[in-house]
Amino acid sequence: MEQGKNNTEIHWQWIGVLAVVHAAFALIYGVQTMADSKGYISAGKDLIGFWNSAHVLRTPGYPAFVALCGSYYPLIIVLQHAMVIWMAWLAFRLVEPVDERAAKITFWAIGLHPWFAYWANAIMTEILAAICIVGVLYLLFRQHPVWAGLLTGYAILVRPASLPALLALVAGSYLYTRKKRDVALAVLASTLVLAPWLARNYRNANYIGISPIGEMTLWSKYAALTGIEPDLVWPEIDRVIQEKGEVGGNHYFKQQAFQIIQQHPIGALALNIRSAKAFLAYDLVSLVPSIQQDWNKPLSDNTMLVLALKIFFQYILPLTALSLFVYGALLSYRETNMAVALIMLSGLVAVIQFVGIGDTRLRIPSEPLFMIFIALGVSTYVSKRKEPMIGLS
Repeated sequence: MEQGKNNTEIHWQWIGVLAVVHAAFALIYGVQTMADSKGYISAGKDLIGFWNSAHVLRTPGYPAFVALCGSYYPLIIVLQHAMVIWMAWLAFRLVEPVDERAAKITFWAIGLHPWFAYWANAIMTEILAAICIVGVLYLLFRQHPVWAGLLTGYAILVRPASLPALLALVAGSYLYTRKKRDVALAVLASTLVLAPWLARNYRNANYIGISPIGEMTLWSKYAALTGIEPDLVWPEIDRVIQEKGEVGGNHYFKQQAFQIIQQHPIGALALNIRSAKAFLAYDLVSLVPSIQQDWNKPLSDNTMLVLALKIFFQYILPLTALSLFVYGALLSYRETNMAVALIMLSGLVAVIQFVGIGDTRLRIPSEPLFMIFIALGVSTYVSKRKEPMIGLS
């Protein structure tokens, strides 16, 4: 019993360290607002007006969080940093039954992850979506399928790309309890959360679905194959949506995207390969904006410093992380906690890979799960390194 008390105290010390570190991160990065941030803040300030509008691209999950915070930027930032720390603790609990050393590595890898800290300072959905994803896994692990279902529904309303969480919800509800009734209750709970939004979309916009935003994103991914310059993609999207409306415009982009894929199959494959590379790479520019001008230059035009940074963050670090991830996944996929996490991760990655444009930001909601398997790979590698070689023991 005394040992358990000491462990609890140690964990509180860890949380205290992260709290100090994240306070520093919050001050260093400052409030980050992007193009979408204005829409979230606007919707949060007038949530009722947003609900009664015909707008269907943006979902209500994050605006509801903004409204709960009174649209007060400092409070939003503080809570998002707290979410990162909470996420590290939840991930620790998920991994602890499998490998205690890996659980500790996971805690610090998530808690000190500089890209989590950066996006915690942004008025964007990334961190809220990430804590929802890890929270669903934790609730399934604790055998609370109904609560997991409710949180899955909310995760989808925060970020429609979280839709694959339903696969993990179904798999986890069954693997943990072996009861079909729990699976049905979990799915029902998730459906009940989504139902008001689906009904609202049908009533206000005659649209059946959560959000059609993936359709224009799909087109933006393949538009380059038709010769459209990157700088002209979003102006074209704005023009078509103004002309055809949100629903009609996005349906149009979906048709155009499939047509492009059919006409340029080799080019589409090449784009997906480049997208996968960009998805796995680490976007150093977001952390160090001063290097953006040099970073955008071709490799042949870079200084030795920028070239070295590109090689490390775009190739060496991603390939090392991917190798450790595969190693950790192969070692642990038979464990229920890890099997459900792997199902969740596979679905989240598939959506971004086949619909979205890969970059570090879009990986953030699934990054905690990458960290879990990387930590398992590191832990096993360290253990094997410590084993005495045959003939030397």
